[in-house]
Amino acid sequence: MQTKKVRLQVLILTACGLGLAATAAHAATFTVNSLFDDTFSDDSNPGDGVCRDSFPSSTDCTLRAAIQEANALAGPDRIEFSVAGEIGPDTGNLGALPVVTDDLVIAATTAPQWSPLQPSVYLNGTAVEAVSSSFAAGLEVTSGSLEVFGLGIVGFPGPGIDFDNGPDGGTVDGCVIGLDENGDPVLHPESLSTVGVKLSGSNAVIGDFFGNVISGNESDGIQIFGDANTISRNIIGMTLDGLTARGNGGNGIFLFHTADDNLVGGTDPGSDPGNHIANNARAGIVVDGTNNIVEGNTFGFKPGDATFFSATTAIEVSGDGHRIGGSIGNRILDHGGAGNFGILLGRTPPGGDVPATNVLVEGNDIGTESFVGPEAGIRVAVAGSSLNTIRGNRIAKASSGIELAADGNQVAENRLGIDPEIAATANPGNSTGIQVRSASNEILSNTIGNSGFFGIRILGGSSNDIKNNDIGFAPGLGEVGNERAGIQVSSGTDNLIQGNRILNNGGPAVAFSNALNGISGNTIFGNLMQQNAGIGIDFIEFDSNNNEIFGPTENDAGDADIGANLRMNHPDFGEADLVPGTDPVETVVTFRVDSDPANQAYPITVDFYQADGYGEFSGSAFMASAVYETFGAEETITLTLPAGIGIDRHFTALATDADGNTSEFAPARSLGEVLFRDGYED
Repeated sequence: MQTKKVRLQVLILTACGLGLAATAAHAATFTVNSLFDDTFSDDSNPGDGVCRDSFPSSTDCTLRAAIQEANALAGPDRIEFSVAGEIGPDTGNLGALPVVTDDLVIAATTAPQWSPLQPSVYLNGTAVEAVSSSFAAGLEVTSGSLEVFGLGIVGFPGPGIDFDNGPDGGTVDGCVIGLDENGDPVLHPESLSTVGVKLSGSNAVIGDFFGNVISGNESDGIQIFGDANTISRNIIGMTLDGLTARGNGGNGIFLFHTADDNLVGGTDPGSDPGNHIANNARAGIVVDGTNNIVEGNTFGFKPGDATFFSATTAIEVSGDGHRIGGSIGNRILDHGGAGNFGILLGRTPPGGDVPATNVLVEGNDIGTESFVGPEAGIRVAVAGSSLNTIRGNRIAKASSGIELAADGNQVAENRLGIDPEIAATANPGNSTGIQVRSASNEILSNTIGNSGFFGIRILGGSSNDIKNNDIGFAPGLGEVGNERAGIQVSSGTDNLIQGNRILNNGGPAVAFSNALNGISGNTIFGNLMQQNAGIGIDFIEFDSNNNEIFGPTENDAGDADIGANLRMNHPDFGEADLVPGTDPVETVVTFRVDSDPANQAYPITVDFYQADGYGEFSGSAFMASAVYETFGAEETITLTLPAGIGIDRHFTALATDADGNTSEFAPARSLGEVLFRDGYED
């Protein structure tokens, strides 16, 4: 206990130091000794260097008089307090407090009974009439730097603190804005637009040593219109202890389209710089403008305290060049429900869509401690939301881990459904790992497992590259199979599926819905497909009751049938002859593709793969390719067995026409086997 006491004393002394340091540098220091704010509270002679209200023979220094004196004197000034209690500006008397027009420090940390984030001096604006002072703020600065430490502010019709001072900046730290000393919101009786802190200027720091509690305001917690501001260590939407929801009536933090180069959170992993945001009626953070950074924040909970289920989106993003996450990322917990997401790129506010471009979303953890996750952990939406990179995030228990509904984005090196520590249960799977509804995206080197449906689903997407992903397998963990197909193509054209490891899934490695149109030109090359419950590539068919029929599709004469990827015929094999004296063993395989040029585009590429067993319809390691140019011709290729493997090694092949339509796998055969002594089977 002694250690805790010493630490608390150090914190308090340090915080007081923040409010008291460099006193000699101030032109004047005024000590407020009166809580009155009435008709006599104006300074009796602004500019004389003495804070004294206008009551005859008074020695009282009110906060109003102190601000007036500070405004009248050139240079930085300072206000301290020798009293504690509530100051209530009243329109019936003098109205809101004077606007600050010169450098000023208001150090309420000097008041009696002050303790960290528990102010003993409060400004209460409920008596300020909204009719006559509709935007009256608790404190407003229009010129010079304003620094406010340890003050409570509630109930004003306008912002608790309003920075409209251009580049002069300032600091707000250790303040409680929106809640009274009991942790209850105090709302203005007439206003519906109260904001906690409004930043029209630049270079302000909201939250420094202690941070602030900014909760229970009627509108947004913090609004940012300016540039190069820093927002850190604040509690937004709950009480100080993190146990009681006290959401703001709008967004937790709103960066408007004029806001550039702001930092929300922090980039130092060892300093806990982030904001704790939950329970707000709209988004946790809305990011517009350009080049803003949101990193190291927590959403939906305060670490070590309560967890709240928030049926809102945690971070909504529009504008250009932002970074959401980074070396320490954001932690998003229990943001769920229909239409709400962990992170949303591309917004649809009143007035029309606003895209997000060139945004990096990196290193974020998105999960849930309830059984209802977000509609998507990360969603890219709105036409024009392009050139975004979603990299290195961990996502659990979402409807879709990542959903792409806009063109031209990259999804790389994410872990989807793999990490139980960010989920409520031992199974952290999403319903689907990645869902693609758009075109020209790159999906690269992700690890996807434990999905209730598919690892990746293409639903209307075209010209997407799906490369080098682990689907159903996680290095260091092993089997994390998805319940159904590793990759499901429900509709989409001209997609490339290449270099993926697709293992241990409860359906085919790659499945195509057998639609009569809408699925064509999908190329599959160089993937490892093993130990799945279904075959490697499956053109799914349906019976008369619309039930799915899985399994290999028989070739038809001339390949005239239609369906997914034109139901491209797989290659047929003829003889396989050993080449005497070769080591590693070489075998010459004869093959053909029964595809009439009237039905498929030539030339056709035939890719050969190793297979695990005779007659199987899946392939593992790629072996070689051949070009098939003449319909009906018998072609040969020499396949080489890996060193040390006997002649019972199996092989299979895929056919891909010139339009990119890839077939199912041919049934695997054995190298060295004479397959059909009498020629090809009909």
